[in-house]
Amino acid sequence: MKKIFVLVLMIAPAWFLFFHIAHAQSDHLVISQVQITGGAGLTTNDFVEIYNPTSADIDLKGMRLVKRTKTGTSDTLLKSWTDSAIVHAHGFYLWANSSFTDIEAVPDVTTSGSIADDNAVAIRNGPNDTGAIIDSVAWGMANNVFVEAATFADLASTDANKSMERLPGGDEGSGTDTNNNSLDFLKTDSHPRNSQTPATPAVEVLPPVDPTPLPDEAPPAPENLPPPPPMYSSDILISEFLPNPDGPDVGKEWIELYNNSSADVDLSGWIFDDESTSGTIGASAYTVPDATAIKAQGYLVIDLPDGAFVLNNTGGDTLRLFWPDQSLFKQVNYSDTAKIDQAYAVNQQGVYAWTEFPTPGAANQFVANIETGLTAVAQTSIRINEIFPNPAGTDSGAEWVEVLNTGSEPVYLHNWVVDDGQLASPIGSSAYKIQSPVVNPGSLAVLVIPSGKFAMNNSGSETIRLFNENNILIDSVTYGEVQEGMSYALVSGNWVWGQPTPNAVNVTTETPTPEPRLVISELFPEPARTSSQEEFIEIKNLGDKAVDLEGWQLADLSTQYTFHGRTIEPGEFLVLKKSESNISLNNSGKEQVELTDPKQIVVSSIEYEDAPTNQSYNLTDSGTYAWSSKLTPGQANQIKAAVATASKPTVKKSVAESLPSEVSEPAPAAPTGQVSAVSFSPAVLPLTTPVSSNSGLWWILATSFALNMGFCYILIRFMLRKMRS
Repeated sequence: MKKIFVLVLMIAPAWFLFFHIAHAQSDHLVISQVQITGGAGLTTNDFVEIYNPTSADIDLKGMRLVKRTKTGTSDTLLKSWTDSAIVHAHGFYLWANSSFTDIEAVPDVTTSGSIADDNAVAIRNGPNDTGAIIDSVAWGMANNVFVEAATFADLASTDANKSMERLPGGDEGSGTDTNNNSLDFLKTDSHPRNSQTPATPAVEVLPPVDPTPLPDEAPPAPENLPPPPPMYSSDILISEFLPNPDGPDVGKEWIELYNNSSADVDLSGWIFDDESTSGTIGASAYTVPDATAIKAQGYLVIDLPDGAFVLNNTGGDTLRLFWPDQSLFKQVNYSDTAKIDQAYAVNQQGVYAWTEFPTPGAANQFVANIETGLTAVAQTSIRINEIFPNPAGTDSGAEWVEVLNTGSEPVYLHNWVVDDGQLASPIGSSAYKIQSPVVNPGSLAVLVIPSGKFAMNNSGSETIRLFNENNILIDSVTYGEVQEGMSYALVSGNWVWGQPTPNAVNVTTETPTPEPRLVISELFPEPARTSSQEEFIEIKNLGDKAVDLEGWQLADLSTQYTFHGRTIEPGEFLVLKKSESNISLNNSGKEQVELTDPKQIVVSSIEYEDAPTNQSYNLTDSGTYAWSSKLTPGQANQIKAAVATASKPTVKKSVAESLPSEVSEPAPAAPTGQVSAVSFSPAVLPLTTPVSSNSGLWWILATSFALNMGFCYILIRFMLRKMRS
């Protein structure tokens, strides 16, 4: 007999362990039964029953019973215990409204407080609002901090003399507590129990164990023990969801979960739907894929794909989360209209509310700029890091743009915009308004372009643009021919095609594409009035790769020109005339001309002052610039200096004025028969230009002719005077 008794003692713990797991027996006081109405005219026939599932008595002194309304944010006191009030092991304690006089069991305490539809009640240890919550229960559409996972939906003011009773119920007691109100209760006919109700189940006192050693014979192993039920985490919270994204909802709605535990949780097989408050899972429910896990104290965003249920935008809806065994775990209700791009999120008080600042994958935000340091300067640190324009198969809804925060402050991307188009063109009607991630310093964010928004080109060139919430261009990337299944990523300062690496460091097996080598090779600022050649600017591609000029710019000090739809091949020249660019180069004073790439980086720049007429400014083989009278638009430069032209002497109309100063007028007339003396010295003419070639000879002949004419004039005047005398 002693052996059998010991065997029972050895097997009993195994059965107790199974019972404990199967029923998740609580180790604290629990609210075990609630009634909210006795029917028409008896709406205050309310009671709350408390149960002690432990094996020791518990004193209620210092505790209080409180309630909250549907969306209440503060406690309403029902009863506080300032004196000793014992709840015996496996025993009950009953509170009721003081007007409920015909209650089946005499209440242990009554007050004037009452409870109603969509309320919640809790046992607190300490003051209202701040005391530790020992247990709480919510029903109907309650949405406050007392909800454990999901409310018990099947209790309303129409349920006269019906109650919600904690499992397992009846003679087995009411100690099941999985921290999920929807799973822990059932609806039944009310049967309130008070402190005089016998312990349920009865507390058994086992006889002392005989310490006599047992023989070495091993007891037989228990047979046919049922396997314990699977255990799923109760620490997962529906943190936030977006029912009404901008544009079509299909494929763009998302749900954010938060893991409040210290361990990763496997979510494989968990189920979402939005059917009704019944236990049946809807036909369009979404099942979380295998090998999906959520990190400890982390967030996980579930994107509802095309074909899954769609949350209502009007009339309210109920989002439900089931464990893989199809037990309802949590549900969140909203009854008002879901505004465009507003998320329904839980705040720090545990109450769900609408927010204009969705934060998928980050802490919920209810006011603007809750993160610190979100300055305009910080926004310039956001750079496009990788784009995926041509996924294998269908592109719609699968293309994405990855951005990187290169700065030292977090940046909030609420209402930022990504689209495609030329740099100077307006934001397109199919642009995608980003769903508000916060990008921390050094972190990445992948922006998936939803179906119905712009699609990236798979052929030709394309420019992807990123704007902030004020529609200011922050960054852009231009790519050429696309490779299917490959991403265009920034690796070591170069853009290359490679394997996609969303939310990871970019890698590539390709040789980085060299930077374009474009230079301004020739300028022609001041054509002669008779010239048929207009002003032009010439650029040359010195590299070995063709360069797509989409978004490149040429500018002087006053005018800017942007290239569109043009490519310059290796070694090729491109001549941009004034009639096309409207750039009028300065003829006098200082002028500067710059060539910039689509990122506004200056690639080539030259300056000059006081341009000579009919000469171009050319890039020489040594890398410097020089003026040349030989214009070579679209050709290799040829430096040819202009010929300096000497000034020719001018022959004055008055011959006398050209005579040298040594020639004197004749003296007054001498007496008859006398001849006045004439003094003459050869003219000394300065020669400032060397006499050479035919031009020098003609100059000498002209000078001699002028001297002879002067001499003849003097001689004739002398002879005339002699004749008059």
